[in-house]
Amino acid sequence: MNSPDDIQKLLITATHGVMSPDDAALLLEACKADPKFLEQLASLVAMERLLTLAHQDPDGVMMSKECERRVRDALVPDQEAAWCDAWQVSLQAQRLVQHRRIRKVMLASAAAVVMGLTGWLFIPRLGSHTEFSRVPQILSLAGAEFAFADPLLSRPNAPLPMRQEIVLKRGLAQIRFPNGATTIVRGPAVFECADLEHLRVKLGHYSVHAPAGAEGFTLATPMVNVVDRGTRFGIDVDESGHTEVQVIEGKVDLRTGETADSKRLTQGEAVKMTRPVISAARTIPYAARRYQRQMPDRITAWKASLTSDGLVQNLQSVSVQRAGEVIEYPFDRLIPADITAFKTNSTGSRVHIALESDSVTPDQKVHLLSDASLATGIINPGGSAQPPARAPVIGQGADDTPGMAVHFQRPVINAPGPDIVLFELQNVSNPPQGDAFHICPLDFTGGKHALTIRRYDFDFNSPQSLKLRPFYTVVLPDPIASLEDLLSTPGEFQPLYLDFRILAVSIDLSALGFSQGESVEDLFIQDAPAADSKLDEVENIVDPVFIGGFPAP
Repeated sequence: MNSPDDIQKLLITATHGVMSPDDAALLLEACKADPKFLEQLASLVAMERLLTLAHQDPDGVMMSKECERRVRDALVPDQEAAWCDAWQVSLQAQRLVQHRRIRKVMLASAAAVVMGLTGWLFIPRLGSHTEFSRVPQILSLAGAEFAFADPLLSRPNAPLPMRQEIVLKRGLAQIRFPNGATTIVRGPAVFECADLEHLRVKLGHYSVHAPAGAEGFTLATPMVNVVDRGTRFGIDVDESGHTEVQVIEGKVDLRTGETADSKRLTQGEAVKMTRPVISAARTIPYAARRYQRQMPDRITAWKASLTSDGLVQNLQSVSVQRAGEVIEYPFDRLIPADITAFKTNSTGSRVHIALESDSVTPDQKVHLLSDASLATGIINPGGSAQPPARAPVIGQGADDTPGMAVHFQRPVINAPGPDIVLFELQNVSNPPQGDAFHICPLDFTGGKHALTIRRYDFDFNSPQSLKLRPFYTVVLPDPIASLEDLLSTPGEFQPLYLDFRILAVSIDLSALGFSQGESVEDLFIQDAPAADSKLDEVENIVDPVFIGGFPAP
């Protein structure tokens, strides 16, 4: 048996990710024999190797602690699922560092986490790299908000904790299991992964697709176990555990723990169970429309250049799901919009421009919504609690409609899925879901109308709502009656000292009444304060920093 000093040397070597297989085997045996060594190993790997990241980004501190917790949760080497789960966390740590584009020495440190968590522990135990993927993952999210959230749940491809209750307060989460089964969970929902092929659910709606090879995948509710036999099916569970099952394709078996009896349902059949007895299954109307076949069209990701300290600077690309297909558009393919009209109707929100430096010309102001910088924009337009019921008035002086008009540099064609993207800046004192706004055409003929946006695809709490680089605001006297006022008034330059993040929302032109294939060149945007709010509450006014269209697919 090696001495404690020898084991300490192995621990130090392990943190550098350069152990030989023989040393790894020795360290693994020592960890099995004395849990304190494994405790030290968990701390060294998770904390030491992510230390540089933690200094650069508060999310790194959270990631470090989570990585350590997951490794500690896997202290029993015979629990393969737990080790796989911890390994997935190490990959998330590496991805986070890469996403932040930290300098090479930090990337090397992150790589050591992966080398360590696989090389000197997992590989000797599990034997092959392919086994590490055998852990449920959250594939994607749409407006998801978790209660008591595991810090990794909101990240793309996050490993789903095993045997831990998860509460999805709202929105959608798509989960993939190692056998290929997927489920889209709609909140409010309460669930946990009992094992790699078994989801235990207490509340919520679940749309399951279990392809060939995933037979036997099981959703267990308080009333019944629903066992897949190669199918698509939906489950609804209410607060009392009452369970509705709808078979969209294929077949499922219903089973309970009290009896060996089972009931088979096939395509087009639906039942409700209010007692955990198979004979209590009651036929209900079939409702295929409640099944969620795919995640909704939306912005799925965006990329930006970062400053040396990891703060957002220039937009580089936007990924959007359109008609079920995710497409990444580089910035130079987006169709930028420039401001063509502006009017306020408040008395206290005297900030109308965001800038990178303490100087700006009128010509530069016109393009602050179309440049790549996410630290520049035309912010705090006028608005109305109610969306406009008719086309906005522009260029008529005192009768002009409060708000801002934008013109796209080339026409935007209404295609399936989102057509427009709007980015805004937001600080912690603002509504976390994003500042509400109305958006409408300049012409209401042909059934066109306004749309009110109250929640963003990426809100303040989304992982991709990254911190923005420092910027200036130009404080202008109120009221601003026209675009000419906005462009010609010098204003006072002021730095801001709060941390701001970037939010993003996508807009489907069909929701404004445009027909498929119809082109759009101009739109109008108004702030949409709550009916009981005061117009001088600057924190509630929308702050656009980029508005652009997607090219036709």
